[in-house]
Amino acid sequence: MKKILSILLCLCAVMAVQAQVIKKGDAFWNGKVLYTVSEIRMGKIVYMQGVDASGNFYELTLEKVGKKAGNYKLIPSRQADDSPFRCPWNSRVTYVRKNGMYFLAVHNAAANLIVETLVLTPDNIINCQSQFEDVKERPISSIASTYLFNEELTTFLFTEEMKKHVKKFASKKNRTVIEDTNLQLMKSELEERESSRDDNGF
Repeated sequence: MKKILSILLCLCAVMAVQAQVIKKGDAFWNGKVLYTVSEIRMGKIVYMQGVDASGNFYELTLEKVGKKAGNYKLIPSRQADDSPFRCPWNSRVTYVRKNGMYFLAVHNAAANLIVETLVLTPDNIINCQSQFEDVKERPISSIASTYLFNEELTTFLFTEEMKKHVKKFASKKNRTVIEDTNLQLMKSELEERESSRDDNGF
């Protein structure tokens, strides 16, 4: 009996680790592009091909970092010049698996914020876009604690409403993974807007 229990515990541990490893065929949605893992080179270079609702093509490449499951960094795809997110190349990307949420979190170390999320999804681009169109029409109060934001979604949110929820979540002691991530994404968007105002002399 003890032997069977040990085997079951080991199996559960292995399955938990595998769940935090990106696999070929996995699809991730960031509110604009549906990225699908098409190749994993040398067991550590994750290459994804993406498409948006208009049929435009995208690429995204991550490299496994260290031995701990779920740790990656953002690297250029082929001859890409600019990072696709609000962070430089080699920024940390973590595969978050918490409270039923499965998503990639892209970090900007300089801002100490998550600046983008890509949610693991079984849906196709049409369904992903349809769901996104529905969510972006909802008031922030109805989605801030229940729906994981991404950079694309925050661009549709009103500044004053975001400031209100940033203050609310910042003062909350036990934030959920959704609230904590959305807090960082809203901060990133607000900083971007403030920076744009400064650049334009407003």
